[in-house]
Amino acid sequence: DKTPLGELAEHAQKLMQRAPDQSFLLITNTIAQSQELYRLLEDSGKPIFYLSGSILPVFRKQLIPHIKSLSGGKILVSTQVVEAGVDIDFDVVY
Repeated sequence: DKTPLGELAEHAQKLMQRAPDQSFLLITNTIAQSQELYRLLEDSGKPIFYLSGSILPVFRKQLIPHIKSLSGGKILVSTQVVEAGVDIDFDVVY
């Protein structure tokens, strides 16, 4: 996939293969972009999670502690919803 999202997914997957224990946060501008990027990365072999305004706040509040509890290699694909007071640490952020 030679779209900008496809190129980002390809670049991130290469980096993930070289750094399997690192966690990755990928933030997009729109819900549609985040959903497409999630689809491109869901077969990466790492635990992958999704957050956006399309997820009800009650479910986001349940998912965030679960994501925080996992150590090592994980992926979170999100919109800017993570910038609004979500306290999660990641090794690599795009």
